[in-house]
Amino acid sequence: YMHNSGAFNNSVVGLCGGPAWQQKEKEGFAPKLQGAGYQTLYAGKYMNMYGVPEAGGTEQVPVGWDSWYGLVGNSKFYNYTLSVDGVAEKHGDNYEEDYFTDLIHRRALK
Repeated sequence: YMHNSGAFNNSVVGLCGGPAWQQKEKEGFAPKLQGAGYQTLYAGKYMNMYGVPEAGGTEQVPVGWDSWYGLVGNSKFYNYTLSVDGVAEKHGDNYEEDYFTDLIHRRALK
């Protein structure tokens, strides 16, 4: 919510994923969990603007995550790009290999 985050719309200039938001992430729960000795993993949709060049691209991994599987842009189950620890990984429409929910399940079990 705006009074907590300062974001006022789903654009980089509206503080959705841009540099100003990235500064706020340092105060989030992931760095606090890491600081307490927990191992952290994020998998799924992060923000509407995550992964776009104006927000740092797929290389930008929010602070506090030991393992990062962030969807670029909005939610998709096929034909998506995933940021895997800051490296772009493209996926197609093969059910056995690319269905997002199953892919994340398999990766979480590794």
